[in-house]
Amino acid sequence: MISDQEKAIYYYKLAAGRGCELSMLALGDIYLKIDKEKALNYFEQVVNNGDEALKERLEELKLHFNPTIIEEKNKESKSKIEDEMMKYDEKADFYRSRNLDRALAYYQKSLNLRRYLLEKDNQEIVAIGYDNMGSIYKEKKDFDKALECYTQSYDLRRKDSKGTNERIASSLENIAEIHYAQDDPAMSMKLLQKALNMAGLSYLQTASLYANIALVLKDRDREQASQYCKDSLKIIEDHFGKSHPVTAKRYYHVGVICLKKELFDDA
Repeated sequence: MISDQEKAIYYYKLAAGRGCELSMLALGDIYLKIDKEKALNYFEQVVNNGDEALKERLEELKLHFNPTIIEEKNKESKSKIEDEMMKYDEKADFYRSRNLDRALAYYQKSLNLRRYLLEKDNQEIVAIGYDNMGSIYKEKKDFDKALECYTQSYDLRRKDSKGTNERIASSLENIAEIHYAQDDPAMSMKLLQKALNMAGLSYLQTASLYANIALVLKDRDREQASQYCKDSLKIIEDHFGKSHPVTAKRYYHVGVICLKKELFDDA
């Protein structure tokens, strides 16, 4: 049995074949749901007959139904957003040593754009945004908000199918530093050990974890803290040499720890 829609299509086609633009429009509307290419063809016929009012709608429909155009537009949009995001990050970096509140405001604007990109399946770019915010809150001594940001970053990385242990360990280390600053060395140590036990860490990540573990242990186990400090330093020296700026920075960190607990007075 022929359906009502099929009957309508039959008569609309008869009329359209005789130049009836209303039938062409009607056929276009029907085919939008069942055959997009035919729908666009009927709309195009009306536009070609001089209907300027339909021309804009036809272009929108072509864009909507053309995957290649959509992909190109998305790439263009994404590129613009990334450029804007980088500008905010640069401004935040500039103000970081001058005005923490202004740096925080720019990092927040950057994070808002990063959240948009999350819809494009890019978890890491948002995690970095939360890390940036967390680092500013840490400098401001607002440890509760810093912890909230670092935890958001950790949750994103943990659920990210493209995530790596290196990135997850970095988030755990950030959270551990906040717990240490909040006078909770036990939780800090638990998180640092969890990060250290993860496979696939780089030598720099391992050295950083060793240094933070030494800091946590300095008031609890002087001997262990000293060993972790030396292990951290050895990794850096082996990979960069004793004259590299990275090594110099680690010497400084070790010096800070030594000053707090005289860890190397037997060295």
